[in-house]
Formats: sequence, C-alpha cells, structure tokens
Amino acid sequence: MKSIKPFLTYSQQIQHLSQNKGLIINDLSSAQDALEKISYYALIGGYKDLFYDRMTRTYKVGTTFDDILLLYNFDDALRDLVFKYIRIIEQEMRSHISYHFCEMYSNKQSEYLNPLNYYNTKHSKSSTS
Repeated sequence: MKSIKPFLTYSQQIQHLSQNKGLIINDLSSAQDALEKISYYALIGGYKDLFYDRMTRTYKVGTTFDDILLLYNFDDALRDLVFKYIRIIEQEMRSHISYHFCEMYSNKQSEYLNPLNYYNTKHSKSSTS
C-alpha cells in the first residue's frame, strides 16, 4: 500500500520544493500566495512534468517556480478561451434545434415529449437507457 504523504504547511511545501526537489523560488511570498490560491496538487502535481526529471525525482537545473506558474496561467487562459467559444457553439446549436423543432411541431406543443420525434438509432437508444 502506498504511504500517505504527511501534511505540510505552505512554508514547508516551499521548503520541500526548494531544498528536496531543486526548484528555484525567487519570491517566497508570491509562491506561497500561488499555493494558497491554486493548491499544491493542482499547480505542482499538474504542471511539473515538463520540468521534472523522474529518474532523479528533482527539477531540471534552472527550473523556477515561476516557470510552473506561467505554464499554469497559460493553460488557464487557454481553457477560458476554449470554454467561451464552446458555450457560444452550444447556445447556437440549441437555438437551431429549438427553432426547427418548433417549426415542425409548433401546433402540437406536447410533441417534444414524444421520443419518435427524435433521431433514434439502436446506438442512441442504448446510450440513454
């Protein structure tokens, strides 16, 4: 069974990254603020792979906390951008579906409840069951 990692305060997390893992931390206060807002697991666990040497279990020489934080911030901005446009596409698709369905069945308001008015295949029926 894998051992449970001990609880570390933010200061201890920073000390562990710096002393045990070889990560360069230029601004301790800023690093602690980032860990408080994002969390160790989400930031370090999620973004270390580009900078981490699994054989030595340390960071590549010259890697800074800011390198990891910049990658996290880039990914966060990209996620926001993609999500924004996915929401727009989803809204437009719902609008088109609603429009065409109402165009066809507007005189029978309850027809949206009839499964026969939807695209039904063996595959789509099994995925909703």
